Amino acid sequence: MAQTLCLRPTTPCKNKSRKQPVRNSKVTNKTLAAVVTTIFKAVNRPPPPTSTTSSSSEIQRCFVTMRQCKLWALTLLACQKLWLPRVTRAPRLVWKRRHSSPNSRTRATKAKLAPEPELDKWSSSHQLSEDLISLNQLFQARALEHESEHQAMIHLIASQSSSVAGLTDSKVKIYGSRAVGLALPESDIDVALLPSTPLSEAQQQRALALLGEALQESGGWATGRVISCLAVTVTAIPVLKVVMEHGFVRGALLPQRVALDITMKNLSADAIESDCQHAGLHGIEVVNSLKEQFEALGPVVLFMKQLLATSNLNDPYSGGLGSYALTLMVAFVLQNKVAAGDGIGQCLLAVLEYYMNTFDASKHRIFSELQSKTENVEDCAETLLIDSGAPQAPLHVYDPILREMNVGSSCFRFEIVQRVFGWAHAELSKHYVNASDVGPQLGVLLEIATRKQNNWVGTWVE
Repeated sequence: MAQTLCLRPTTPCKNKSRKQPVRNSKVTNKTLAAVVTTIFKAVNRPPPPTSTTSSSSEIQRCFVTMRQCKLWALTLLACQKLWLPRVTRAPRLVWKRRHSSPNSRTRATKAKLAPEPELDKWSSSHQLSEDLISLNQLFQARALEHESEHQAMIHLIASQSSSVAGLTDSKVKIYGSRAVGLALPESDIDVALLPSTPLSEAQQQRALALLGEALQESGGWATGRVISCLAVTVTAIPVLKVVMEHGFVRGALLPQRVALDITMKNLSADAIESDCQHAGLHGIEVVNSLKEQFEALGPVVLFMKQLLATSNLNDPYSGGLGSYALTLMVAFVLQNKVAAGDGIGQCLLAVLEYYMNTFDASKHRIFSELQSKTENVEDCAETLLIDSGAPQAPLHVYDPILREMNVGSSCFRFEIVQRVFGWAHAELSKHYVNASDVGPQLGVLLEIATRKQNNWVGTWVE
């Protein structure tokens, strides 16, 4: 058989100027004969009697001639694509010769003879879920890097508040994202002051101003200091905005700045040990309950928080969407719009799609249940309408326990928030849903979450 097979094709080539593919000089006629014989036996082997294979037309199509096996083997050897132990698939039929350049024909040959790509191990939605979990772990690890410094800041606030009139026996507690494990590395630290004796609104404003002066004059602690203090009293709840810096005494580390928001709330005489009267401390219980119900809540909220923080839309004091309101909005969609078997990636896309297309802030309201779950958002549309007697607000997101408390009333820039959600949905669809070959791409997900906005109109910096 080795004498009858040669490397030169017997069929004349129409284009004499076309160069034949360069073959390895070590491939001899004996090797070629062995390859052709192996291919011929593999593709013309009858199916086993127990196999329930294909129809008769498909079986007949598998029987090819020796010449077809030879041409296929020559091309595969030239492209270095053949491994003898793995030749188990039937070769394709010999294609017609075309009047084309050698390079284009070589590309066509490789494309026609390349094995069919195997299915990816993870689907696109599953890969998005895996990347979201990795991003969630990255954010949480970075948020806990300087936990000891954060505790030193809280201790400094507690020590200085004891010297302020009216705050002598006050309690200092942390609430917000730092208390529920949903903090970004750059998240603020929310601090609640609970005075033992009730203070009027004017007394609270005065106490916050005095506390700011005391913090600036304190000199900080061993590894940190106070940079600035500003008492904001024009908001519904007076707040003391403090900026602290830690790590400046270490030569190997750059100073890290952390923002703290200090608020105050009176406690009644019969509820001194209760935290329910402070909205932030009350939210800890609500968020922890929602996290126990929905596994996807944490990764989805952290991604959307970073998305808003990049565009400076996460501060409710400047018209942004606060962390607690965002958490309730995500929980609402997970309760009413997501199936039980959907992954974390599908949950994120569903949340973004709902608030960019379906939700209308001028007509609809958000209300998340802690235990029960409605059947579908579309089936209970009448319950989503804003009550006629509700106070006017740019966004209506109500607490599941304190049902009259609208935690989204200060988000007057929600229209821009919706644009951000729409852009993020388009980017995620492009890189995950509409992509043909999706692999681990945590860097792409992080780049989407941290891409800065050029202006408030909606133009994004590439």
